[in-house]
Amino acid sequence: MELAHIMAKFKAARSLLTVKYKLDMESICTMRRELHKYPELRYEESETKKRLINYLSTRCGVPTKDIRSYAKTGFTYDMKGEGPAKGSSQTIGFRADMDALPIIEQSTLPYKSVNKGVAHMCGHDGHMATLLGLASTIAAHKVSIPSNKTVRLLFQPAEAVSYTHLRAHETSLHLVCRLLLEKKKKKKKK
Repeated sequence: MELAHIMAKFKAARSLLTVKYKLDMESICTMRRELHKYPELRYEESETKKRLINYLSTRCGVPTKDIRSYAKTGFTYDMKGEGPAKGSSQTIGFRADMDALPIIEQSTLPYKSVNKGVAHMCGHDGHMATLLGLASTIAAHKVSIPSNKTVRLLFQPAEAVSYTHLRAHETSLHLVCRLLLEKKKKKKKK
């Protein structure tokens, strides 16, 4: 595909998001750059968490009292529809990873990491910004989403766990499941 064709498709998609779904692409891009500029390592994402929650509360109307924290710096929030109930109750979750890597960023971008030796080099800043865009879209259209449908936003800390903590075949999700099962087995033995 030619670059001109790809750019035309991108502009059409951006127009659809900004016009039809009222997505403020500028604020999402600004937030991604801010997250990129101030990266934090796993389980140290406290300022990142504050930035994300501030965006959700000011831009999406999320009551901060309804945000549930977990795993030190992670959090979830359930966005519920406000339209007439339809079918059975359902919840679908979307996850974004929050942590950066212990890498020196070699860049001249104005939003280059200011935290020495820490950088978002695997897209987590983009993942978080994308999830904020989804939250903004849901907030703008919650009256058209049935009241028995829920979208769970999950902001996960420490996704880029050091491989020394994992067995060769495990992802961080596998690790969590394995640890929970081991804990459950220990309780049964007692």
